[in-house]
This record gives sequence, structure tokens and C-alpha cells, in this order.
Amino acid sequence: MALLDHCVKRILEVLQRTGISQQATLFIVSDHGFREIKRELRPKVLLRQKGILHQESGDARGEAWVMSAGGAAMVYVTNPERKASLISQLRDLFAGAEGIDGTYGVEEFSKLGLPLPATSDQAPDLVLAAKPGYVFDNKSDGEYITEPAEGGTHGYLNTDPQMQAIFIAWGVDVPKGARLGTVSNLDVAPTVAALLGLTMTETKGKPIEQIVNHTIAH
Repeated sequence: MALLDHCVKRILEVLQRTGISQQATLFIVSDHGFREIKRELRPKVLLRQKGILHQESGDARGEAWVMSAGGAAMVYVTNPERKASLISQLRDLFAGAEGIDGTYGVEEFSKLGLPLPATSDQAPDLVLAAKPGYVFDNKSDGEYITEPAEGGTHGYLNTDPQMQAIFIAWGVDVPKGARLGTVSNLDVAPTVAALLGLTMTETKGKPIEQIVNHTIAH
């Protein structure tokens, strides 16, 4: 964070030194928030313990697979002939496991913003969500619960308030001291376009009124 802050400082110094700051607007944004973690979960260890996953020539192989991504993990059934029974078994397995906050099937993918397996060959069969303080890991050896190598991560469901991203606006087009409240990521690009005198017509987002209206008045 200190490095990122220093990079912003360098940009501001250049704007001020060259006089461009008198006609510049700067947005500082992030793509996600962050959460502290204290325990690491290895879902593949549970698969191994149930005989669903095994070691073969030094590699882990089996009828199901888990791809972990921070606070969420995608579960894939790799044996199509046993998909229905394995999904049911996996639901029960993960639903009762420590650190797992939710197990979501394809019927709930739409509210998670995920595609269905019928429309994407990358879509999982189940999605696991970690509880606060827990993170998923891809290793299949050792114990199910271990100590994490790092102190924080992201990748949790977007309903987690700590996953909200940063939006800071500064410059000639921004009213000083204004509080924007919650800003949608979808509104950032239309706002930039509006400040440049451009219009984005095929977007779900819209220009942020407090900034754009201030520019018109200014």
C-alpha cells in the first residue's frame, strides 16, 4: 500500500509541476477489497479422504476437482457418468466442513453472476464460499485446515462489504469535500467518457451525477 501511495504521489507531483493539475481530474480505483485471513482450507484434502481424489504418478487425479480462488472455490465433477450422485455427495461433504459459509449449485449461479455449465465449458458444478477469516487453497496434501502463508486475500462473494472497491476522485471536475456514497464500478467508465466530452451508449453504467453536473456548472 505504501508503494501504491507513492506512485499516486508521483503522478500528483507531475501534474502540479507542469501546471496540468489546473485542468486535470484524477480517479483512484481498485478492482476489489481485501479481507484478513487466519485459516487456510484445502478442499482437495476432503476429496482425498473420501477416495474421490487420489495420487497417480505423483499427480492428484479423481472424479472431482476443486479450483480455489481466495475466498471462493469452484468444484468440477470430472466423471460425467456419476455427475448427479457426486454433486449430491460433494454438497453434503462441503456443507458440513469447517470454514465453508455456503455451497451453491447451478440453480443459484445467476445471482452469483456465473454462467451455467450448459452455456460455458468453464462453468463449475458447485461453488464454495469461505467464511470470514478463511481462505481456500489448491493443495491436496497435508491437513484440511492449515496456517495461511499470507495475511490477507480477496475473491469472496461480492455481498461481503469488505470486498467493496476504492473510488476516490480529485481535480478540477470534482466538488471539494463531496461524499458520493456507494459508486458502482460500472459507472466509472461512463463518467470518464463524460468528462472527455464523449458518450457511451451501450453500457449498463451511467455517469456519476455529482461529478458530471458539477463539471457542467463549473
